[in-house]
Amino acid sequence: MQDRFSTRLHELATSMFGLDLRSLALFRMALGVLVLMDLAGRVPGMRAHYTDEGVLPRSLLVSSVSQWRWSLMKLDGSYGFQVVVFIGAALACIGLIAGYRTQVMAVLVWIFLFSIQVRNPMVSSAADTLLRLMVFWGMLLPLGAMWSLDARYQRERPALSRAFLSVAGAGLILQIAMMYWFTAWMKSGDQWREDGTALYLATGAGQLTRPFGVFIHQFPDLLKVLTFASLFFEFLIPFLLFWPLGRGWVRLAGIAGILGFHGGIALMMDVGIFPWVNTLSMMALLPALFWDRLVPQALGVVRSRSGRLRDWLPELPRRDNAGGERRLAANPFVNAFAAFCLVYVFLYNLTTVSDFRLPQESRPVTYTLGMYQKWSMFAPYPPLSTSWYSIRGYMEDGRAINLLPNVVHDDFSDIVPFSVFEPENIPDGYYYDKFWRKYFDAVTDDGYGPEQEAFAVYACSRWNAEHSGAEHLDRLQFVRLRRATLPDNEKGDVQLSKISEMACE
Repeated sequence: MQDRFSTRLHELATSMFGLDLRSLALFRMALGVLVLMDLAGRVPGMRAHYTDEGVLPRSLLVSSVSQWRWSLMKLDGSYGFQVVVFIGAALACIGLIAGYRTQVMAVLVWIFLFSIQVRNPMVSSAADTLLRLMVFWGMLLPLGAMWSLDARYQRERPALSRAFLSVAGAGLILQIAMMYWFTAWMKSGDQWREDGTALYLATGAGQLTRPFGVFIHQFPDLLKVLTFASLFFEFLIPFLLFWPLGRGWVRLAGIAGILGFHGGIALMMDVGIFPWVNTLSMMALLPALFWDRLVPQALGVVRSRSGRLRDWLPELPRRDNAGGERRLAANPFVNAFAAFCLVYVFLYNLTTVSDFRLPQESRPVTYTLGMYQKWSMFAPYPPLSTSWYSIRGYMEDGRAINLLPNVVHDDFSDIVPFSVFEPENIPDGYYYDKFWRKYFDAVTDDGYGPEQEAFAVYACSRWNAEHSGAEHLDRLQFVRLRRATLPDNEKGDVQLSKISEMACE
């Protein structure tokens, strides 16, 4: 009787939190590719964002972040050392994709990625947080059990059941669910919960809006429906990821819903790699149903309609013949560690939405393991205006210039006159990339005086190295320009506010 109960309990747990080894293999490869893409996006700003000659020298970083936020890049501030770190990260990603010493490579990818993110937290976003957490939970899972060099060249290659159950797998699923639950919890503004204008305001923010977002902004009644629907979605859709019934169809429906949700967001707004990271997370959750029925059916259709592909498309089994296969057992120590991390992550998320606080003694755990997170995406309310920044510089001859294009493109030869006119395409051209946009959002907040001074030293020295005499830069200002999003598709007037002023030495 007890054995029967244990069997049923195991089956229930597997249906809720089990992961397919084929899905973990796909997740592994996509994870390596996405981190490589992230690294490539950071390369143009490597000198400005990660070296001592850039906008955040290590001396300032150490004084402004917790000592427990470790980073390999704190060891050396030279450009050459950062290049070595980036190359090491890229090599680890390639090893992870290939599945060579997979667990070691996963740990190395996490170390390098965490080091890069900590080196300049001012350029990080929620997408970076989620990517780091996906690597973290991936370290605790058998990513190389299938479709890897490790599996191919294993001395003994027993037939494995493709179903894998572990606390780390449950942690990965619940981490994804908590992102949606807590961001919905944090959306407490009236724009989300009362008048339903959140998406109208979000699509009116020109610094984020894509062409489709500009188009749909013309339909405020539709956006009101979508606002309430998205909030409802974020609260309820995660439950489908571990709903125990449906033999995989319910989870597959949840995955499809999440992919469609983020696809819609990506069409409307520029949110960086966030949709890609969410797509990545869904790959790990694909149920056996996807591999045993849908993929063979799709390949069969393609094979039947294309003679060219018929010969080399693989024949995949239509079901997991697990009867004579060995189940891959989870390491009990890894399970215990994952259980601790799962509880800790939940408690940490509670601190972001309530008065609950973890003891100060827990901070080393939070920052050493990189488990800190806050899912304040468009929360508690969406952006209320189109906003952009200008770095207004004054040269010796009195002319006012806009240094921002020079800084973000690392080209200080051109002279761009200062203007209050709104740029035509803020997301795709004005800020250069998401990292500079996040940096300016952060550095222009109150309390960032030292960081603003560091930026002035960087920008002034780079400009004055190429200009002298009448074009010598005397001082610069951080300027924020805003145009309020008004009802009925009306546009407000551009308002200018000077945030700070710094002299050039």
